[in-house]
Amino acid sequence: MPLTTKDSATAGNAAATVALDGLAADVRLLVLAKTASALADPVRLQILGLLRTHEEMTVGELTQALPVSQPRVSVHLRCLTDCGYTAVRREGRRSIYRLQGPHITGLLDAIEAHAASSLEGLLSCLACTPSGEPLTQTNAEAECC
Repeated sequence: MPLTTKDSATAGNAAATVALDGLAADVRLLVLAKTASALADPVRLQILGLLRTHEEMTVGELTQALPVSQPRVSVHLRCLTDCGYTAVRREGRRSIYRLQGPHITGLLDAIEAHAASSLEGLLSCLACTPSGEPLTQTNAEAECC
């Protein structure tokens, strides 16, 4: 009996859980941290947002829509692809990117919902240093997180 899309997603999640559970605790934490850190860049979030809206885009199309050079876009796309957020297909010399699956859209929705519900704390985090001191010209490069 073939799996439905929902069954396939559930089966995939179960397999991923088993795979993560099979890792040593410290390696599991590093994998989870890398998964989260891939989203910790505004350009990568912009790329995911563009792919969410347009479904598929070439590197050139993404470069035109972003405030960074084509080589930087390619570096970000490599990170997103390696971490499982995007998939790529080739058409001749063109690389066409898309979100890896519908679960990525759900993840982006969850991140936005969390940000909306935690906005006050997140905004205060943008204006402080790791030690909690007010942001000044001297420590402007520091972040809370």
